[in-house]
Amino acid sequence: MSFYIPTWSFISTTLFLACCFFSLQSSCQTHRISGSVGAGHILSIYPDFPETNGAFGLQLDWLTSNHNFNDEYAYRKPEYGLSVSYFDLGNDRILGKCIGLQGNFQTFHPLGKRAEWNIGFAFGGAYFTESYDYISNTENIMSGSAWSFMATGNMGIRVPLNESWKFVSNVKFHHTSNAHLVLPNVGMNMLMLDAGLSYTIQESIKSDTITYKQYTPTFQPYIRGFYGLNELGETTRPTNGPRYYKVGTAIGINYHWRPAHNLSAELVMYYDDANYTYLLLTEDSEYEATRSNASAAMLLVGHEFLFGRFGFITQLGINLHNPGLDQITNDLSEPSTADKIGRWIPGRFCMTFYPLGRNVPYVIPMLHAGVKTHLGGADFLEVGLALELGKIN
Repeated sequence: MSFYIPTWSFISTTLFLACCFFSLQSSCQTHRISGSVGAGHILSIYPDFPETNGAFGLQLDWLTSNHNFNDEYAYRKPEYGLSVSYFDLGNDRILGKCIGLQGNFQTFHPLGKRAEWNIGFAFGGAYFTESYDYISNTENIMSGSAWSFMATGNMGIRVPLNESWKFVSNVKFHHTSNAHLVLPNVGMNMLMLDAGLSYTIQESIKSDTITYKQYTPTFQPYIRGFYGLNELGETTRPTNGPRYYKVGTAIGINYHWRPAHNLSAELVMYYDDANYTYLLLTEDSEYEATRSNASAAMLLVGHEFLFGRFGFITQLGINLHNPGLDQITNDLSEPSTADKIGRWIPGRFCMTFYPLGRNVPYVIPMLHAGVKTHLGGADFLEVGLALELGKIN
């Protein structure tokens, strides 16, 4: 088990929950608690993936909605809160059980005269009772560590039964990853259908006073620095090796397109100690083991979803310079199509937190923690600080 994994899992969960519970203050709120049961299947996306007999899940949600006109205009009736989940993964000996703790965000939309349909996501941490062990559990390529990050996307319906009770049902996709900090790291990819009941604990009447804040799209340049860690090796192959650091910076520009949305473009440059070590130890390498050849540059474009002081960034781009990755890909005995394409297409999934809010004049600090990827596969965990220049109108 890694020291870093539970630490960063709880940091990411804490950032999300802090945003959810403290960034939006309102005297008019509705609180709901819901419970659901579900069944599904873990996707076998790699050879030699452990067999399962299906999956079974339980989930408990606490959701709050602020009756705020600006929020409903931007997010279409948002609700946010906390989710606790439990999963039987269908193979007690190899995969064990999974327990999740996540911050949860949902938006609800009318469906006919009474029902609603919803779409949402959740982020946090997960604990596996059984993980890879080089002596006692060598068949578990899904989870190389007991602690992992956990992300969930869902879509469903909510139908009122009476004034307090509602029927809820969702199709959910759960994904776990330890961000390549400990190998193997295939992760849990589980599709599930669940159903349950939601109970309204407290409901406040909407305020009669509605004040809508006008929003003007704004460009903002920014600079960020970051520090990363990973274990060098293939996704399914444990190495029990050291973790290698990365350090880098990026310059870019945000376009605040809507209250809930940012568009961005940035140039990222970083030094990768894993690449340097690999080039140093590889005989007949095409590239000399230098700091320049161990460094990388990439161009990324993406989107940031914003809610209160919290954000989630999704980016995709192209590698401009990465000789170390070139060498690693060339040395694979049978590189897959994903390996070849992933050499050119980096990505990034990142949680952000604005400790002073997003309307600070001149300089807006932002903390971020995320995963840099190759064509969707985890490459390394990164944490850092960004400074946005200017003010949102």
